[in-house]
Amino acid sequence: APADALAGLPAADSAVLLLSGADVSGVDEVMELAATGTRVAGQSAEECFDNAAPGAAIARGAESGSPAQLAQRVANHWNA
Repeated sequence: APADALAGLPAADSAVLLLSGADVSGVDEVMELAATGTRVAGQSAEECFDNAAPGAAIARGAESGSPAQLAQRVANHWNA
């Protein structure tokens, strides 16, 4: 369950990427994590076959990009 997987994440040292097909029921919890410092991003609509969860997160302020772009941003953040 999304709630169980996210419960123990340390906010300042975590990232959640919502990719095509992600369960939209976890968006509220993910965005609550964003408010505490977790990096949250969603796959851009042009790249998705199912944009429900990524689109909902992006509409609420999450950054967006292709999966490769999102992975690079996460890598750059922790390798800086």
